Amino acid sequence: DTLTQQDVGEFVQVFLDTLEENMKGTPAEEGMSRLFACVECYEDRLQNPKDDRMRAWVRHRDTPPHWPFTLHHIRECEGVAEAFAKMCEPDIIEDFNTSDDKDELEKGIKKAKDRGDAEAVAELEEKMSKLLEEGKEGFGKQSIERRMCFKRLPAVLCINLQRLQFCMQRGVAVKINSRFEFGETLDLSPHMAASAEPDPTGPPLYRLVSVIVHTGSSQAGHYVAFIRPEGKE
Repeated sequence: DTLTQQDVGEFVQVFLDTLEENMKGTPAEEGMSRLFACVECYEDRLQNPKDDRMRAWVRHRDTPPHWPFTLHHIRECEGVAEAFAKMCEPDIIEDFNTSDDKDELEKGIKKAKDRGDAEAVAELEEKMSKLLEEGKEGFGKQSIERRMCFKRLPAVLCINLQRLQFCMQRGVAVKINSRFEFGETLDLSPHMAASAEPDPTGPPLYRLVSVIVHTGSSQAGHYVAFIRPEGKE
């Protein structure tokens, strides 16, 4: 809808979603995901492992593919590379139940037995055997480190800066106007998940192509696009 005002992040989201929807059922159906979609991964590890079994404990939770990638920590970071590093720093979670997968399976097996569902019992017991075989039964409540990393990165990385911050005193969104730098290249290989599949096209090294800048306030303004021409410069 050309009459609806949107910020650039909303516009890109709607535009790419519309393209993807119109490509369904065509040979190019997966093209948008390969070109633009990120898959993040939240990786959990024990903070203070005491032996090799505890060091080997790791849990991954992947996000659905999505675009664009919203970059936070704009106010306290000088540029894109630093903000990515900040977002991927591990958080400490105390008293995390590392055995919750095992606990849920045990509850499921008990409920299935109570209702006499032999097929469900067999299926859940098979999952339990696999869990124990892989050494993923957990170690009860532990302090863990949860790190955001990337399972998959797209060919074209589209970043949306989170420049709006809600002001509690004024009750409105305030735009962050601090200086923020875009390097000519961006290497995200340090932030890839251990479970990420090798990319046949090479490491996730990006070259800056364009920056869209907003001038004005959080309520109104204009966009200016700086596009890098083809060639050496």
